[in-house]
Amino acid sequence: MKDKEKYAGLRKSLDSLRDVALVEIELIEDELKKTEFVDFMTEKVKGWLVEIAQVRGEAWKEMNKAQSEKFQRHAATLLSNPSSDCPPGFIEVDGICVRL
Repeated sequence: MKDKEKYAGLRKSLDSLRDVALVEIELIEDELKKTEFVDFMTEKVKGWLVEIAQVRGEAWKEMNKAQSEKFQRHAATLLSNPSSDCPPGFIEVDGICVRL
């Protein structure tokens, strides 16, 4: 994978967001507040997905053969990574298995 550090940084941020949100909901005792928290997080994620789609929209429309081949290589990496001790779907970064 070309930009391991960038990928690992993004993975760390996303994993942190997920883990903190899952702990936060368990700390909320009031059921109404839990519902409000879930709704809040869901709306934030939906907003981010729309923003990502808008930014990437034109690029996806112009996807060329090279990008398709890159996707195929990425898919192959997801299925098997014989060069490390990490399971399929992971890549080794600084001795730690990071989810692809």
